[in-house]
Amino acid sequence: MRQYAKLLALRHDSARTRHSYYRAMRLVHKHFGVDPSTLGEDHFRDYILHVKTRKAWKPKTIRQTVACARLFYIEMLGHEEWNTAGRFITS
Repeated sequence: MRQYAKLLALRHDSARTRHSYYRAMRLVHKHFGVDPSTLGEDHFRDYILHVKTRKAWKPKTIRQTVACARLFYIEMLGHEEWNTAGRFITS
């Protein structure tokens, strides 16, 4: 998560954006109880389903969480095979 915080500081000038993105990954960590970098795409898909159906998150919040995951999993960890954007974007 320290590496992610550094990446956020490089990518986003807005402290509010950095905080929101970091919080989103912290919630993933809290939900599963493990380092988010150890999770697979199926885990993240299940998480999105959980927050959408059980937590009733608004589409905007889900889109932000997906954007956060794209930065974390694809750009930082190099999981190019992940298709987080195409599978989870909601209206």
